[in-house]
Amino acid sequence: MFKFAIVGLIIGASLPAFAQKQATATTTATPEPATATVTPVNQRRVDPAAMYHRVYAIVPMIGSGAKGDPFRPMFIPADLSTAISQSGIVGYQMQASDDGKSALVEFVGISRSTLLPIITSTAAGVSVFERGTITQSQIEAAFQKYKKNFTMSMFYTRVQ
Repeated sequence: MFKFAIVGLIIGASLPAFAQKQATATTTATPEPATATVTPVNQRRVDPAAMYHRVYAIVPMIGSGAKGDPFRPMFIPADLSTAISQSGIVGYQMQASDDGKSALVEFVGISRSTLLPIITSTAAGVSVFERGTITQSQIEAAFQKYKKNFTMSMFYTRVQ
């Protein structure tokens, strides 16, 4: 009988530990300190290919090839050190067309507004495709008219 009494006391004492707590109707919110910052546990970096605004274009090649006037795609300044301040282009990559008269270019800008001169261009020989408004296969089909076997994997501009 004594054993049952001890077991009963042990079970009775441990029952509150296993019982579910009832929610209280009133809760008091404590304000967060102004200096507290929350950092996500698994924060990942943005893929560089998804950063900035990107425009794909077929443009004519310009320039004489002489010093100070390099042979380059239209919209690319002759002096690349001033490219960001003058045109807003932070990066570009090009593939020359099969005939060498045109360039297939990926222009990278900080925002759409920096690339508006390219997007709104009515110059002869310029065709512009904005990422997100047209599919990748449509861009490839247009570019393949100028460069055989072209694929979008040829473009990978990483802006630092």
